[in-house]
Amino acid sequence: MRQYLTKAQRDAYEEDRRTFQDQLSNPAVQEKAAVRRELRKVEQILSTQSPPELKGADLDKAVKAEKELREEIVPNMLSQEEMRKNPPGAVGRERAFQKRYKEKILAWKNLRRAIERDSDDPDLSNLEVYRPTVSQLNMQNAQIPGRDYNFPSERFQANYDQVKWNKSNPETTMTALPDSYEVTSTEDVVLVDPATDESQNLRDEMRGIKAENETLKSSAGPAKPIHKRGKMSAEQRKIQSERMKAYHARKRAEKAAKEVS
Repeated sequence: MRQYLTKAQRDAYEEDRRTFQDQLSNPAVQEKAAVRRELRKVEQILSTQSPPELKGADLDKAVKAEKELREEIVPNMLSQEEMRKNPPGAVGRERAFQKRYKEKILAWKNLRRAIERDSDDPDLSNLEVYRPTVSQLNMQNAQIPGRDYNFPSERFQANYDQVKWNKSNPETTMTALPDSYEVTSTEDVVLVDPATDESQNLRDEMRGIKAENETLKSSAGPAKPIHKRGKMSAEQRKIQSERMKAYHARKRAEKAAKEVS
């Protein structure tokens, strides 16, 4: 499926077209044939890959189709947490998703670029904006572990009705709780059992984890930088190749003009 150009890409090609047209009208440029070839390539890209101007019923139809595709694609995407932590089964599910919805994702991107063809928003056709936050896979044994903390605690919820809130001064929360409970915070009410102070245990555990991490970092030495090579789609490589050819043709023409002058 042919991918529509974004507004930023169209603007870049329009600039290349103006440059080639100026070179054709410059008598100092001798390689006119090469400039014409590059100009034709740019004009062909603009004519075949620019999104159409939609109006009236066509625009309404495109908006409806975009919404239907998005509502079909998004629920099947892995959540942000699953993509970050990589639990068991996440890689296989992501590959299956990409294989099944590749054409529909490209169609959705084209619809977005056609509906708002003059938008400068860099995330206009970025499906990541709609990626779910709620996980569907089991987070146990994930490659990147994590912890879930549920607030307020069950003890707080069970004794909520027995808290005597000071409604005359909401900023100060004084309370009388049954037997072994007391309120220790003036903002978020925290129930503390003197026999087992879980918050203190949690703080001690976090300090131990932090100290262990510092020890591991010092023994491992400075981290080596990781150089990652970005991946480009076939369409992006083609566009980049055309841009480079146009760039080199422009440079050759400028060099020829300098030699003549």
